[in-house]
Amino acid sequence: MLSPEAGWDVGFALARHAEDKDDRFLPKMIWYGFAPVIAGNRPLTLDEFNAADPDTARALLGACLDIERWVSEVVFERPYADRESLQDKASASAADITWAEVAGALLRHPRIGEKASGEPADAALSAAEQSGVTDSDAAELAGGNLAYEQRFGYIYLICASGLTGEQMLAALRERLTHDDEQEREVVMHELQKIALLRLSKAVVA
Repeated sequence: MLSPEAGWDVGFALARHAEDKDDRFLPKMIWYGFAPVIAGNRPLTLDEFNAADPDTARALLGACLDIERWVSEVVFERPYADRESLQDKASASAADITWAEVAGALLRHPRIGEKASGEPADAALSAAEQSGVTDSDAAELAGGNLAYEQRFGYIYLICASGLTGEQMLAALRERLTHDDEQEREVVMHELQKIALLRLSKAVVA
């Protein structure tokens, strides 16, 4: 297996190759690169999550959505009878996100199109989710990110999983037309989507 350092470089490089975007084996190749990075953060079964010590459960949930209230509420309701019950609780609690809670959560997310930094597991998650961004998108995204931050004062966030770079750019341009209240609602909704998607991958059957 690759070292975590080499794996990160391989996974990120593969994720940015526009010429390979239609290769059906690309997701597996990206995973081969990122696997060493997140090997210490493997998914838990529901039984393992229910039985995990509070620190382990909180760390797993914090990587999904770094909002203390949300993490505490989801941990407190353990044990869950099934994954649906876990997702329902997570969704209900995420629906109560306030704008005051958002700033800290945004710190766990890189700019769209930039190489992620921070905790290796967080960076690997973000890079995998942004695999639709190619090198050819990067310059336009950089300009879009700058315009967005100048307009709203915080980073452009979107649930990038399954989206192409062009789709992310189109959404960014459309969101630049929002007023402050509209955009805050969109950001909170995107955080909710990211949280539930990550949780579905972090706790498995």
